[in-house]
Amino acid sequence: LRHGMTPTELEQHLAGKLSSEHYHAMSRKTSSNISASAGKPLAVFYGSNSGTCEALAQRIAADAPRHGFRASTVAPLDDANQKIPKDRPVVIVTASYEGQPPSNAALFVAWMESLKGKEMENVSYAVFGCGHRDWVQTFHRIPKLVDSKLGELGGQRIVPLATTDAAERDMFSDF
Repeated sequence: LRHGMTPTELEQHLAGKLSSEHYHAMSRKTSSNISASAGKPLAVFYGSNSGTCEALAQRIAADAPRHGFRASTVAPLDDANQKIPKDRPVVIVTASYEGQPPSNAALFVAWMESLKGKEMENVSYAVFGCGHRDWVQTFHRIPKLVDSKLGELGGQRIVPLATTDAAERDMFSDF
């Protein structure tokens, strides 16, 4: 991305929803007002084999300063294995692959499934799930599992689970 444009702004510009004049004015204003170190810390994790969920996680990080946050972590979900942050909001973007977690989320999911108490107490979280309805029996299995398990283990849900279906819609627009 160039000229300080976020992925969201690029999408709007390409869709004709953001004029060049508006974009340049907004870019000048926000680049002077938003510092890379400003904002509340935010952790973003993704489970992705194809790269879509990773791209969405990067989009969250790029847009975070406009909402008063700073993405202090953008990493595969396995990086949160046994050490999910409790001192900042956590956003998880993940998919299912034939009902299984993505390869870079398998350790985290196995660890989370083994927990029995309130180990996720003080974890504020949001989950976005990607999937394809052609896999009916496993559709959004991992995003639903992660969302519900975090809640069962004492986590504080920031927003309800959000999902997208690649068979019906453009996942980036849904996001």
